[in-house]
Amino acid sequence: MAGKSSNSGVSTALFAGGLIIAILASTLLSVLVVNQLGVGTQGLKGDTGDTGPPGPAGILNPDYDSGWVETDSRLHIEFTHNLDTSDVFVYVIAKWYRDWDGSGGPMVHQFYYGGDQYGDSGQTQGFYWTTYTEDPNSIEVEIFGGRADELRVLIWKLPE
Repeated sequence: MAGKSSNSGVSTALFAGGLIIAILASTLLSVLVVNQLGVGTQGLKGDTGDTGPPGPAGILNPDYDSGWVETDSRLHIEFTHNLDTSDVFVYVIAKWYRDWDGSGGPMVHQFYYGGDQYGDSGQTQGFYWTTYTEDPNSIEVEIFGGRADELRVLIWKLPE
């Protein structure tokens, strides 16, 4: 077909290339965050954390890091953050130590983050944060279905 050109191959290649770059960037960020969190010193372990290094240092330096906190089969945990603002980004992750066929083994995860309900109301699974307040300075996390043996709450202040 002389005189006719098509950019569909180029567009598809550019889209695929952009998608691959986005996936690689996301994977790299996840690896950096997990590596940093594994050895991080920000915050104090326990129900009452402390403020971490200043947030402008970037994603690897949250303004609040609770450290890993054992859930001890509790359904509700309150963390005190001392940030005096509600303009924040909150990230919650869990550790699960179960290791049986089909369990997926011990892992750091966000399975059922936000909670997932199926069947009757007794089948709720997961964990999610429910209440964030700046006075008092706290965030509450609810846990269902035994999917979190330890939790970690990270909070970054957002620029005003």
